[in-house]
Amino acid sequence: MPNDLPPGCEQLAHDVWRLVAITEPILLRWWASIRLTMAQLRLLIAIAASPGVTVSELAEQFGVRPPSITGLVDKLVGAGFACRREEAADRRTVHHHATEQGVAAIGELKREGRRFLGQIFERMPPAEREALAAGLAGFFRASDQVASSDLEPALTTTAIPAGDQVS
Repeated sequence: MPNDLPPGCEQLAHDVWRLVAITEPILLRWWASIRLTMAQLRLLIAIAASPGVTVSELAEQFGVRPPSITGLVDKLVGAGFACRREEAADRRTVHHHATEQGVAAIGELKREGRRFLGQIFERMPPAEREALAAGLAGFFRASDQVASSDLEPALTTTAIPAGDQVS
């Protein structure tokens, strides 16, 4: 198997996956408690970040076809996390909004994430927190560049849309 990593990045790649393994359990517990899949959660966050968004806009943002989004939205609407509103001028156009329950669910995820991360950050010296912040900023810049290239379409948008903070 060829090594696609730049020289000297083996441990860094391992550490990134370890970071995911450390943070993922809190998300999994939370998803289980509100009975949303990862895809539904990502969609709910996107809808809450762009009130009035259409299925076509969501499909473009996530790099999928509209029917894929429609089924997920149906589940969010059925669970009370999102709602649909027809456009008055053109009833064929439907806008999507997070409900109070959806906004509250995202708020709970943010609170849980902040609590969990806060426990970790308070055990780190300030210099290590600053180094982590600088390293993550560089990582996110590079991932945005890869996502905007033809190499990996929708790489970051399928996770959490830019600007939407879960923590």
